[in-house]
Amino acid sequence: MKSVAVLLLLIFLSGCSSDFFRDTPVPSFEDNNFTDGTYTEITTSTRQDLLKIDGEFTLPILVFHHIDLPDQSITLADRTWYVTENKFERILDFIEKNGFVTYTITEIMGFLEKGFLPHNVVVITFDDGAADFYYNAWPILQKYNMKSTVNIMTGVNSRNYLSKENIKELYATGLVDFQSHGVYHSYLTRSSESEMRFELSNSKKMLENLLDKEVVVVAYPFGLYNDIVESVAKEIGYKAGLTIKGRSKQKNSDFFELHRTIVTENTDIKQLLLDINN
Repeated sequence: MKSVAVLLLLIFLSGCSSDFFRDTPVPSFEDNNFTDGTYTEITTSTRQDLLKIDGEFTLPILVFHHIDLPDQSITLADRTWYVTENKFERILDFIEKNGFVTYTITEIMGFLEKGFLPHNVVVITFDDGAADFYYNAWPILQKYNMKSTVNIMTGVNSRNYLSKENIKELYATGLVDFQSHGVYHSYLTRSSESEMRFELSNSKKMLENLLDKEVVVVAYPFGLYNDIVESVAKEIGYKAGLTIKGRSKQKNSDFFELHRTIVTENTDIKQLLLDINN
């Protein structure tokens, strides 16, 4: 129990943790399709295979950072963000064998805007856009033919992160979606409004120009946001925001507070995914 407590403390202190506040008004959505063609049209026949959402609903959204062995030189806190390839494959195998179906966050937004959600859905997301997604996570996702969403820091350029060529190649497969994670992973709640607009607007525009698609979701850096962040994000054109509150219960009244659960090497995926349906 002591080791578990220490791990949770390290997660909190390492930066990608929570400091969340407030209830928010119901967001207003336009009744139109996404421009990138991934919007899912819901007809009378398909509604029979969907769950109608009303008030609170269950939607497990997993978030990973690195699929790799952590370098021994990094701190114990930073190692928290690493999941081995073996663990990652066991998670995907569990998802497949237990009848869960993966969707991109863009596809999920298409359903949510219409008030429905597929049965047994799970969303796999990756924050930051580390290069190990391309070399380690992507081959395993391909093996299981599963979809994922990568939230990109568009201002970071190094061999440790996905290149523009990587992003375009992955997006062209139809299995990988890309959304915003800001430009430089700034603390939005500590930024001036002009800095906040720069982070939210420039990252959105860069990805939209690169992929010729609409970027509709922002994964808040460090999971931090407030009323001002949400208001500016709406004004710029986002339709949802992703937190890291560690919950699968979502509110139909607030798509700018979609909760995600951080997956670590010690996560019990069976408990996480099966218990929510009981």
